[in-house]
Amino acid sequence: MKISGINLLPNTRVILRLKVKDVYEVYQSRIDDVTSEFITLAIPTRGGEIIPLRVGEKLEVTFTKNDAMYSFRGIIVNRESKPIPLLYLVLPKEVKRLQRRQFVRVETFMQVLLRSITKKEKLDIEKQRGDLQPNRGIVVLDISRKKDKKENAEKEPEPIQGIIHNISGGGMLVACTEKFSVKNLLRLRFLLEGTVSKTECYAKVVRCYELSKQDTSYPHSMGLEFLPI
Repeated sequence: MKISGINLLPNTRVILRLKVKDVYEVYQSRIDDVTSEFITLAIPTRGGEIIPLRVGEKLEVTFTKNDAMYSFRGIIVNRESKPIPLLYLVLPKEVKRLQRRQFVRVETFMQVLLRSITKKEKLDIEKQRGDLQPNRGIVVLDISRKKDKKENAEKEPEPIQGIIHNISGGGMLVACTEKFSVKNLLRLRFLLEGTVSKTECYAKVVRCYELSKQDTSYPHSMGLEFLPI
């Protein structure tokens, strides 16, 4: 079914956003079917339990197609539990194309420590994601958890210093003292403004170039994209 020139097809993975008070709850789902009247979505689950979305609730549905991101809004008009748990939304009149870069970049001047990831950290990423594709959205790691002896067996590389020039929900621009290659995976540690605890996350180098060594003590500049766990 084409709407606004975009084909809505069964089995397309979608993200559902539901506003609860002043906070958005986010769920993963998929398009089950599209008719001339309705679009049906698989009811999202969490931990094997069905999320109790109710008739009358408003959803924002977002999905990716080709090289762009699209979105439409809908109201749940019916629920079905058998044979497959489904949500029914009235077929939208319009599907909007969103900018691929959906996060605003904020200029800053913040210190950061960077280092290459360990083999154990790389395995953790691969296990959780199944690949190493960047995802737009910073993920804060729990650095307070205790590590077992096997995790401590591999020596962590020494971190180097850097300065964050701008940051967004998808990545950051960093000037640093040493060079990393494109596609290198890094672990970052920095202090977010207004917080007292250090924040750590993983990122992938997507571009790198050299600055004048005479003009700065941080002669290498890198564009990084955050990796989720």
